[in-house]
Order: sequence, then C-alpha cells, then structure tokens
Amino acid sequence: MAITVRDLLAAPELRLVLREPGGEGALDRAVRWIHQSELPDSTGFTEPGEVLITTGAVLPQGAEADSDHGRRLYADYVQRLRDTSVVALGFGLGPQHETVPGSLLTAAHQAGLPLFEIPWAIPFSAVVKAVSQAQASAEQANLLRTNRAQRRLIGAVGRADAAHELVSATAQIIDGWAALTDTSGHVITRAGAVPLERLAELANVHQGAGRASSFETGAMVQNIDGVQGRRIGLLMAGGRRDLDSIEQSACLLAAQLLGVQLALSQQHHDTMAGVRNLLLAEVLAGRTLAAQHSDDVVWPQVPADPVLLACVAGDPRVLAEIPLADLRVVWGIVEERLWIVLAPAQRQRLVERLRRRALSFSISGSCGWGDLAEVKHATLAGLLGEGSAGQASLLDLLPPRQASAFATATLGPLATAEFSDLLATLGVWLDQNGSVERAAEQLGVHRHTVRRRVQRAATLVGPSVETPQGRHELWFACEVLRRARGDADASGPRPAAG
Repeated sequence: MAITVRDLLAAPELRLVLREPGGEGALDRAVRWIHQSELPDSTGFTEPGEVLITTGAVLPQGAEADSDHGRRLYADYVQRLRDTSVVALGFGLGPQHETVPGSLLTAAHQAGLPLFEIPWAIPFSAVVKAVSQAQASAEQANLLRTNRAQRRLIGAVGRADAAHELVSATAQIIDGWAALTDTSGHVITRAGAVPLERLAELANVHQGAGRASSFETGAMVQNIDGVQGRRIGLLMAGGRRDLDSIEQSACLLAAQLLGVQLALSQQHHDTMAGVRNLLLAEVLAGRTLAAQHSDDVVWPQVPADPVLLACVAGDPRVLAEIPLADLRVVWGIVEERLWIVLAPAQRQRLVERLRRRALSFSISGSCGWGDLAEVKHATLAGLLGEGSAGQASLLDLLPPRQASAFATATLGPLATAEFSDLLATLGVWLDQNGSVERAAEQLGVHRHTVRRRVQRAATLVGPSVETPQGRHELWFACEVLRRARGDADASGPRPAAG
C-alpha cells in the first residue's frame, strides 16, 4: 500500500507538525511524490497526488500577509493547489517565515487542504528521502505480497481438486470469500461465508454489465474463459471491504488458472467419454477383451462374469450426468443410448438412480461377457415394455445372426466382396429414395455411373428393386451389412424407400 499523508506526518525523524488536517479523509490520501517549489503558481509543475513543500519565499509576509490583498493571494495560492489535486502542503520555517502565516492556515482550512509545518532544522531533502524510502518499501512489500499470492494460486493447481483449491486459495488471499459458478451463477464450489442469494445477485448484475470484470461494493466478478475465449464460468470474490489492486490481480490470475484447469478437465472428460463410447461399441459387437482389461484406466471398476447389460434411453444431457463411477460397472453411449455392463450386485443401486431421473431402461438377465452381443438385442426389446418403442429401431432389435442371414438371402451375389462397389452404390441410391443425382453427389461419381451400377445390381437381385416392398427389404439388407462391416456410410441419411 502507498504511503499516505498521515504516514508521512508520523515519521518521527522528521518532526513534522500538523497545523491543518484538511477535510474528512484528507490525511489518508496516498502520496505519489513530493515536490518543492517557491513559485507563486506551481500548477505547471505539480501532478495529482503530490505533496508540495515550500518556504513561502515569494508569498506575503508580516502585515502584508494579513491584509486583504495578502489573504486573497493566499486563498488563490491554495485554491490552485487544490485544483491540481495536491494532497497536502508542507510549509518550511526559516528566514522568510518564522511561523506559518495565519492567512495561509485560514485558506487551507477553507479549501480542506492538509497543511503541516517543517521545522527549520529539517532539510527538505530529508522529507523527500522519507517519501522515496517509504514508497520503495511499499513497492517491495507489494511485490512480496503479489509473489506470495501467485505462488499460492499456482500451487493450488497441482492439487487433487484443483478448482476447489483455487477458490479456497483466492478466499484466503483476500481474507474473504470466493465462489466458482457456471455462466448462469449456479454454484460449483465456494469457500468462505457468502449467502447464495448474494452470489445470484452478483451474477445478475455482472450479466447486465456486459464486461469481463465487474465490481460491486466489497465484491468482484470475473469471467472465466475457456478454449477460444468462450466463457465457461464466473469467479466471484469479496469481503468486508473493497478489494485493493493486489487482491484484484490475484482474482484475475485465479480466473485465468481456473479457465485453463476447467478447459483441460473438460477436454479430459470428453476424451475419456469418447474412449468409453468406442469400447462399449466394441463390447456390443462381441469384442470385449479391451474393455475387460481397463480397470483403473477407463473405468474405475470392471465387473467380472457373470454380468448384466442395461440399456437406458433419454435426454443425452441427463444420461451424461448419471453418477456411475462409484459402481462396479462399465458404461458408454452408443447410438444415443447409455449402455451399462454391471455386476448383479449393483443392479438395485443402478435402478434407484435411473428411476429418480424418470428414465426408460431395460436390464438383461445374468450372462457372460461373451454373450453381450446377443443379449444386446433382447435388452433393446425390453425397452418396448417400458413404453419406449421410439427409442429402438427394428435394426437394433433383430438379432445379428438372423439379420445377417436375411441380408445374405436378400442380396444374393451382391453380399460378396466381388460386388462391393455395386452394393455400396445401391445402398446410397436407396438412402436417397431412388434419386440418381443425390446419390451421385454423395458418392462423388457421375450420375451415369450411378445409373449403370444400379441397373447392374438390379440384374443380380431381381425385380424386387422395382417395388416399394422390395426397396424396403433391399435397404434393410444393405443397412445390416453396412453395420456389420462398420461401413462409414452407416451413419448417412436413412431412406423412405418407395
């Protein structure tokens, strides 16, 4: 904190005498520097926040000082100092003035300007040196304080719950409270005593301000930015008084560190969710080895045989928020459904959590990991009994072996590798409801090529391509093979064949 007029007066070695305290709070104004001048008008040489010291060599003395003319000169002199935001006037006693002129004291009192007396034995250089040393000491203290705050915040980043640790460190640094909220003001974590109503009020005011930082009495709100400057939260902090500049800087650093931490945490969360989803897709396709050996890597606890398979349908945001990490389960989202492989002992706990969220779900009977690909379809069928027919398609419900047999019989020679180009073209053409132009655009070939391939495919599968029912069955068969082979086209548009 900078030296104030009061601090300067308290320096015992200077023996300064306060003759006029000025207006309310005048002695607590910060002193930026101290300037000596003997000019009757020093406004061209003084700056706001300075203390002016003078011997009054050119100011009225004796009887002249007490005359009307002298009083006006002193009044104008002091007013010019006030107009340039000088925070105090130091008057040095000496050959010119043995005491402070009464007219000067009166003018200082009327203007609310603090005035102090500098004894004859004290050189002006001592006063300047005292201010300089005090400022250097204050700057050193500020640097140490800033360094401690930065070290404390940076240290918090490396702890287990980094977000909470950063919020707690911020509250301790400012000797108050701090809170991390989402962009709407809903509290994620907080430290220190602060009512939730106060946080909601600050969030509303900050939203209306439209700035990265906003300030209210005794509080500060700062945006927390993530990737590409997108706002991902708010840091609120405050206490019994307004935050000083160092405390504000600490809050800004905390917000930046929180932004990095939250962005990395979200990136890690998204990456792990992607890995879980891919591994669950493998499990449902009958390839379970990778998932079974992922303890403490992808999932905290992987159940051993026997297991149950659960399928949950609902709002994707709700599905993503279901707490599962404390259960002995493997989970992931495949085709917009949450799939869970669980130990039988976990069934009741899982059911309670799903019912609290009013989600539709189906849970299989006991089976082995190697049976999950087959059990998947029975589990999906169970969703129908939960009133969730819209959550499952016929392709999902048909067991793989029967589906594959149907596709092979329907497509005949097209199901072999020899005619893969014809099969791919036929599938896309059916996806596009028989439109040669749209199929050509999606495949990146000429429309004549599409027309020629479809005609060739029709000679291999027979007249079924000409009827609505035949097209439906052909599309269904193509889709079965595309899913079985993991063809990228399986994620393309679905037809309304006719």
